[in-house]
Amino acid sequence: MYRATIFMDTKRTLDRLDKRALRRTFDRLAPAYLAAAQVQSEICQRMLARMELVRLTPVVILDAGAGPGIAARAMALRYPRALMIALDLSFGMLRQIPRPGRLPSWLGGAKEPAVSAVCADFEHLPLANASVDCVVSNLALAWSEDLARSLSEIHRVLKPGGLLMFSTLGPDTLLEWGHKRTPAMTQRLVDMHDLGDLLSHLGYAGPVMDQEHLRLTYSHVSKLLADLKHWGGLSVAMCRPRGLGGRRSLASISADKATLEVVHGHAWKPQASASPRSKDGQSVIRFVGKN
Repeated sequence: MYRATIFMDTKRTLDRLDKRALRRTFDRLAPAYLAAAQVQSEICQRMLARMELVRLTPVVILDAGAGPGIAARAMALRYPRALMIALDLSFGMLRQIPRPGRLPSWLGGAKEPAVSAVCADFEHLPLANASVDCVVSNLALAWSEDLARSLSEIHRVLKPGGLLMFSTLGPDTLLEWGHKRTPAMTQRLVDMHDLGDLLSHLGYAGPVMDQEHLRLTYSHVSKLLADLKHWGGLSVAMCRPRGLGGRRSLASISADKATLEVVHGHAWKPQASASPRSKDGQSVIRFVGKN
């Protein structure tokens, strides 16, 4: 039986994430996660393809919510001279990141890049101010209990002129499921335009947002539910005990299709440039973002 496993503390607000339960769930899913991560990997490739549109030579890169390091490994291969940090709440996920060495021949035999793993919450980044040149985050922002705080923390650790590149899920995700989409799900999936406005409000420059809909078809609803369970990325943040869990709820689900609204975005931390002093003798700072 498929059961939501995250919104466990019913004494508190049901829509509040239980971070300890979240960590336990992803620790449990970690050993088999990559085998069921074809969709996450595809979305990651589409996100990183947008890196071709920007000019960047990063020295330090952070993958926020790295999971087993899908984005971190790709970025480390693309920028081999950069320090690559994979940060995730789940230690079990981080343990799935391969150690440096040669990749199997069927993967081209290239050298597995070095990735530094840090087990932490991206709402409280254990990094110094202005210490990172680029932050990537693939499908992780849906786990944030406070999205504004998470994006503010990323803004804090970015160097002036640094880049945030991310993908997340939009509110049309699992639209086929209609009323089975719980309030916890819809509250955590932010509209593309609202997300762009939030980035601007938090001080990011030149946010660029776009979206796409991925439609997945399964031979039976049980296979879809199995994917949701193994992904964690959909089952944990979008379900709670009153939502999709339980035999009676599952019996009413007949959809064998799933739509994922994927939101892609990137934005810069502005570069500070000093202007001439004002009439009262105080220095005026203007912020100029990259295009």
